[in-house]
Amino acid sequence: TQPDFLPRNKRITEKTLSNATGGYSRARSRLQRNAAQWFAQRVRDSLIEATAPSLDGRRVYLVDGTTITLAPEPVLRREFPPASNQHGVGVWPVALLVVAHELSSGAALIPSVGAMYGEQAVSETALARDLFVQIPDDGIVMADAGFGIFAVAWDARQTNRDFVFRLTESRFTALRRRATIVASGENWTTYSHTWCPSVKERQTHPDWPPDARPEVRLHEIHIHDTLTLFRRQAAPLIAEPPRRMSFKCTWTTFNIVLWSSQAKDSSGWRAKYRQALLIATQDKLPNRPGRSFERETYARRPKSTQFRKRKPKTAEPKPDS
Repeated sequence: TQPDFLPRNKRITEKTLSNATGGYSRARSRLQRNAAQWFAQRVRDSLIEATAPSLDGRRVYLVDGTTITLAPEPVLRREFPPASNQHGVGVWPVALLVVAHELSSGAALIPSVGAMYGEQAVSETALARDLFVQIPDDGIVMADAGFGIFAVAWDARQTNRDFVFRLTESRFTALRRRATIVASGENWTTYSHTWCPSVKERQTHPDWPPDARPEVRLHEIHIHDTLTLFRRQAAPLIAEPPRRMSFKCTWTTFNIVLWSSQAKDSSGWRAKYRQALLIATQDKLPNRPGRSFERETYARRPKSTQFRKRKPKTAEPKPDS
């Protein structure tokens, strides 16, 4: 039937519309970029609106980066140069993407794209700035330690976005030296700190004002020195020490159960987490005392070709007739 939101079309009325993909491909090539972006935003907004916020009526956006390889077209190779090494330049253009996903729905915002290699190469932290303006005013930015630097924190604060960043151990230790304890518990401590950029960071960003010193809170949670959280929580359910649990099997269970399908809300995620813990209790290693072996390293097998290039074939001279 003829959709109400489309103009009258003879092929639809006479039911002669072809199922071949050629027409679709031609129509797709004529589609303007702003129309595709508008459609993606509408789909994103509908998915987000269908889910409940994750934290006290506020939405959390997870920021991370990735790379993709593109078709080896000349225009793409100029915009996103391929990787290169001592053997030359590669074939496939490489684009760097930084994407923010809304936590409850999993919907992604329009990614920020830049070159991974070449003279116009940019970093993930620089691309993150463009994402903050897409996040709602009451949204919370969450990112891993790669984004836990002053530049990203300052950009988030300049756009009035709250943020939760994981820090590397060395950066956290350096900030903690000048921080003030405001609260603590059995295995956690919260600090108050005025985050100041380093001399090198100010030289890299001369546009920062002198008062670029945001007030932040540092949260330290001590879980265990050597064991992971998930395996440690599964072991007490069967009254066994954590080292009796298979790390690989437990980690596989964690990934399969939690990431195989999306939960609709936080209670659903907690239920899936409890289910994963119960399944992980079956990943117990046999008790074999006295069986310990020293670790060994195996020499890497050298490649026989050593990246030698194939010699072009030369035409053999024709015999005299």
